[in-house]
Amino acid sequence: MKGGLGVFCSDRCSRIGRRGRKLSFTKEGKRRALLVKTGSNNYGWKGGISKHSGGYILEQCKNHPRQIKGYVLQHILVVERKMGRYLKKDEEVHHINGIKNDNRIENLLVCNRQDHIRIEKGWKIIGGDWHKPCSGCKRFLKVEGNFYLRSNSCFVSQCKMCIANTTKPPVTTDYLQAQYARQSTPLW
Repeated sequence: MKGGLGVFCSDRCSRIGRRGRKLSFTKEGKRRALLVKTGSNNYGWKGGISKHSGGYILEQCKNHPRQIKGYVLQHILVVERKMGRYLKKDEEVHHINGIKNDNRIENLLVCNRQDHIRIEKGWKIIGGDWHKPCSGCKRFLKVEGNFYLRSNSCFVSQCKMCIANTTKPPVTTDYLQAQYARQSTPLW
């Protein structure tokens, strides 16, 4: 028993132990205490299913390569069971309808990281090519030739046509003369 806590055979013995009373354990009592507290023997057992803080469902699977503390995201297990193999390191699972705890096989799509990001940002595949939505005109346009590329290798949100339509007209001499005439006229 470290720090007076230890492993107990029941909640009653645990409360007694926490109050500082000394308890003597037999080998059988320690073994029984371990069996009662873990897995399906625990009174709070929910079938090895729990909920992730991000809204995903976790399923107990201790020997899985993607397990964290004995649990794996359930949508990964559903896809792997259907495919009959583990997912590769570069493969991800996308929820088509966006509901994180809807793990029906018809709602799951296996894709690579880059395609997953594109899908999350609203891109679509039309005619075998990726098309990006323009935030200005709301049309889906092929990326090549229709969007400017920033220095960080990301495309701008508006297409070239929308950017051309929203930019200010160039300043001409007529415009400058009109501005000067307005400023030089007296207010009274």
